[in-house]
Amino acid sequence: MKLTYSMALVFILGFIWALMHEAQFLAYDENWGNILSAFFISILATLCLLILWFKCQSFILECKWQTLLFLIFGSPLTIVIVVMNYNLIFGSSLKV
Repeated sequence: MKLTYSMALVFILGFIWALMHEAQFLAYDENWGNILSAFFISILATLCLLILWFKCQSFILECKWQTLLFLIFGSPLTIVIVVMNYNLIFGSSLKV
């Protein structure tokens, strides 16, 4: 179960960052669609983690490092910070 949980977190995190990275190559409306998709997926994943915390707190505590790393690199706040510093992080600006 821990392996499945860890793999799911890595997959979601990779998908979020891939959406944000791909946004630099797309036209204006499509790149903001990718950014918003990444943001909403991040919110949904964070809400799922919150629900899982209240249902199975012991399981989350057993996988605390995976959860903590996901919350650091995949939280909605992180997405906002990345978008605000997009040029610094990805080395390219979004098309306007």
